[in-house]
Amino acid sequence: MVRALLCYKLDEETTALGLMFLSAILFSAMGIFVKLAAESGISPFQLVFMRAASQGVVVLGGLFYCRVPTWFGEHPMRIWIITRGFVGGICFCFYFTTISLLPIGDAISLSSLYPIVTVITARLMLNEPLSVLKTMAIILSAVGAFLVAQPSFLSDKGEDEQNHRHPYAWVGYLTAMGGSVLGGLLFTIVRKAKEAHLLNLLWSWTVGSTFISLTFALTVAELRLPQGFTWIYVLLMCTLGTLAHFMMNYAGQRAPAGPSALLRSSDVLFAYLWEFLIFKNSINGMTIGGVGLICLGIGLVAYSKYLDRKKKAKTRSLRDLVTESTSDSETVEMERVLRFERPRRDGFVRVRSQDSMLSSSLTELLDNEEALKKTCSLPGIEEEGVSSSP
Repeated sequence: MVRALLCYKLDEETTALGLMFLSAILFSAMGIFVKLAAESGISPFQLVFMRAASQGVVVLGGLFYCRVPTWFGEHPMRIWIITRGFVGGICFCFYFTTISLLPIGDAISLSSLYPIVTVITARLMLNEPLSVLKTMAIILSAVGAFLVAQPSFLSDKGEDEQNHRHPYAWVGYLTAMGGSVLGGLLFTIVRKAKEAHLLNLLWSWTVGSTFISLTFALTVAELRLPQGFTWIYVLLMCTLGTLAHFMMNYAGQRAPAGPSALLRSSDVLFAYLWEFLIFKNSINGMTIGGVGLICLGIGLVAYSKYLDRKKKAKTRSLRDLVTESTSDSETVEMERVLRFERPRRDGFVRVRSQDSMLSSSLTELLDNEEALKKTCSLPGIEEEGVSSSP
């Protein structure tokens, strides 16, 4: 049994969805270290810049090692690759800003609303079907995300906790909503650029994020050098984020946009688990209910995937059957032509040939008769005939 499991090969889309799910775990862990680093006094834009710079070194080495001819892709995909880079850079700036300004529960729950936008844009731009199961999964996951995170604007929290809110928390809510909209669009853009090289997508994100984050860091924030233990937060943030980013881009090119975004949004569940294990937060009934809804949403995605695969297999079988029937009909028709039509056609040709020969003979006979008549009507021949008569 172990050998069978080791030898079992997953198809490309299933593997991509699994990598997307794993990237959600790593992204949720990255969010914890982003929060810790931001509480240490590092601006979110500087954190994005450090993330992009560290990932850029890895991507640059990959471009040279793989000898990728063009860093921003070939001409048909170039516009989507460049757009993906700048949209991804803005999304990361929004995401890091949301985490630094809001409680981590509020930040993650509001940043996980992008599957709704993804399904809509995938329907409009990629023609992907919007089934009832996917709609139910999106609704359940969104509700579960709110219940797990328990945002302060939905639950009655104490006055002391309300007083400890960041004075610019309203900016965090705006960046969370804006990041959800752009994040939903981002998955569709990555799907559009599915023929592009993975390193092209990562390099475009590096360039876009570096340019945008550095611009904001020098204008609306100030740069600070991390001190002491903050360097460990930054190092873990960069490492986990780079691994998750590679997995997300690879999976985003090969998996359907709707299920990809939904599995990616499951980082709400894991972020809460990290908070429970690290910060020792208590669990209540609302949290358990939210976890159950998210798991149910993921289960619906898996069941929808099973139905899609079953439908494709049935369609492929019908197509093969039609092709086989068509081949058999063509074979029977060819045999009929060889057996009946060709002899009939050959006989017709032989009859026509005999008629032509007979017609030629009659024509030649008539020509000879005409020549004989002309010969008998000559004057010399006629007088000779008279004089020799008795």
